[in-house]
Amino acid sequence: MGQIDYKAIYEQNQDEWKALTRDPQRYEALLAGHYSDSNHFVYELLQNAEDAFDKDTGASASIVVIEYYADKLVFYHNGKPFDEADVRGVSSMLMGTKDRDDAQTIGRFGMGFKSVFKYTYQPEIYSDDEAFKITNYLLPVEISDGWDYEAEKKSISCKLGEGRAFLPFLNEKHLTKIVIPFMKYGRKGELEPVPGDDVLKKLDELNGEILLFLSHIKNLYWINKENGKYAHITLQSDEKDERIITCRIEGTEYGDKEEISRYLKFKKVFDHPEMDNAEVSVAYKLNSRADN
Repeated sequence: MGQIDYKAIYEQNQDEWKALTRDPQRYEALLAGHYSDSNHFVYELLQNAEDAFDKDTGASASIVVIEYYADKLVFYHNGKPFDEADVRGVSSMLMGTKDRDDAQTIGRFGMGFKSVFKYTYQPEIYSDDEAFKITNYLLPVEISDGWDYEAEKKSISCKLGEGRAFLPFLNEKHLTKIVIPFMKYGRKGELEPVPGDDVLKKLDELNGEILLFLSHIKNLYWINKENGKYAHITLQSDEKDERIITCRIEGTEYGDKEEISRYLKFKKVFDHPEMDNAEVSVAYKLNSRADN
């Protein structure tokens, strides 16, 4: 059982957004329709994982695992677990949890997260001891049973080629799991399945260059649980020169080979009058090859 007062947040949001929470389907364009790219939420989940960083403890999301099923998407990371501010942010129309003194975070769970509602009526979030679902777009409800994050860390297995596999979260301290059921209310008010085919297209587009400009995520694995197709992307900085970054990708599309690319990345961190710790980065691709 978690420590967050979900009932208090539920009642506050219900009071402040009465019309929206009572008839949420009428306001879907406002909540989820501000992205022309309907599967944009895959990038939103990646960025939210990237921003799951605790300055005090150093906890950050270095590992992301995405599982696609015909009826849902499951997203895992090992970053900072949810606290009450995160629950309020993900359940709000206006507020996220962006650190105004840090330009390298876009803010956890602001309006961008609402793009998941193009695919689901009720996302579920499990994070260490906390577990809840979001009903009517803005109302968090605690999930009181069925979640054991220590057991889950031991059970998540990622398959690779030639019968290999690895347990990405086995030795990690934290685990967050976000479930996006592909179900929404139809015109008659009944739940109907939503196709997730274009989510697969977005997963196919994920590559090392997407991770190259993130600070924390260095290990990304995704799999289509319906047919076994997968990709595993890792980034590693050179021990002698951290500006040189090696990206390795293996997966179904690459057969038994591993695609290796090297980049030279430059970055500059500076303070802006309205934002501290701003960063500008540029990367140059040095080479690309496929190894057995």
